[in-house]
Amino acid sequence: MNQQGDRSINPDLEGFIKAFQLEGWTFIEAGDAEAEFERPALRVSAWWNLASPLVYIFLGTLGWLRGLHKAVDRLHIQVTEDGELVRARELVRMSDYDRAVELNPGDADAHYRRGISHHVLGQDELAIADFDRVVELDPNNTDGYYRRAIARADSGAVEEAIVDLQQALSVSEDPDDRAEIEELMEDLRPR
Repeated sequence: MNQQGDRSINPDLEGFIKAFQLEGWTFIEAGDAEAEFERPALRVSAWWNLASPLVYIFLGTLGWLRGLHKAVDRLHIQVTEDGELVRARELVRMSDYDRAVELNPGDADAHYRRGISHHVLGQDELAIADFDRVVELDPNNTDGYYRRAIARADSGAVEEAIVDLQQALSVSEDPDDRAEIEELMEDLRPR
């Protein structure tokens, strides 16, 4: 979902997208040869294996450690013309997204990115609020409805999620997006 315009995605990129999703990354968007993902910055089980007084000293202050629970690990991948994978990772704190929304309250993309990050961190109600703002600012934003549906479904509001998916279908003209939306609707419908 969320491809840039009408460009087709590089077949090598499609394979990498699926592989990173299997590794636990949440897909955000893709262009013809690049894609973005996010996941929580730390996994608690892995962190506690490392937690020791030496780690605290090495990393500096306890405040820095506390801040990591409000950060996401962002991954940008690009496929070169010869099919090679190039990766770039960065740690993004939620305060960066909050600042972007504060500076640009009418920017649907700022709310969209913060909403994805909230969802990745398991903060579904905050994610839904951001996606509410996305579709308020841009009523034809297929991705806003789609992502809000996922957050609603994860929070247990399946009927509302289906309504969002129906709205996404009504504004989407992309056949691939429509197929993905219909597939999710079918998965959410009670059997």
